[in-house]
Amino acid sequence: MLCIETMLTDNHKPTGFFEEMYDKHAALMYGCIYRLIPNKDIADKILTDVFIDIYNKRAVNNFTSISMPLLLKQASGAAFTYLKKVNKANAFLLKVSEHINEIKAVNTLK
Repeated sequence: MLCIETMLTDNHKPTGFFEEMYDKHAALMYGCIYRLIPNKDIADKILTDVFIDIYNKRAVNNFTSISMPLLLKQASGAAFTYLKKVNKANAFLLKVSEHINEIKAVNTLK
């Protein structure tokens, strides 16, 4: 799992609340993501994206706490969004592959 310092791409120092939230909940959120997407690198990236999103929302909304169910919902939602993108890409590649095979079949008949 990534540490919080490597997650933030801007120059803002994470607040104590944010660090505490990460330390307390990141492992469970990572497990939720990893169960849906059993790839360490992808799960790390999704967890990082979720925490960056939370960090950015906190800067705008200035909330001081966040519930575990909401964190798990954000983690699983991000994982499902990734899976939807992958499924769309796979469907597209399958159609392209089928089209190529049809062209090959037509060319072999000539």
